Amino acid sequence: MHLGASAVALLHARDLYKRVQAQVPHAKVIIGLWKFSGDPVKAAARLNIDGNDKLSLTLAQTVLQVSVYRDIEMIPQHAGVKATKSK
Repeated sequence: MHLGASAVALLHARDLYKRVQAQVPHAKVIIGLWKFSGDPVKAAARLNIDGNDKLSLTLAQTVLQVSVYRDIEMIPQHAGVKATKSK
């Protein structure tokens, strides 16, 4: 059986993703399948992407997602919650 380049890339990405999840379970992961010619929805399902992890099909998408992750990490967890003083 011969697999196309997209199928091979997907298998490799899935294997690498599983290894990263096992070694760093709380990491936010962006899987880059640049120049992927298959269906991205099916690819994301086959990769079994968890939680906040993302699939990116272009360098531009990847840069944007890294920026979003960075901006979220810079916001203090207490942002938006007003402190109250008890009297």
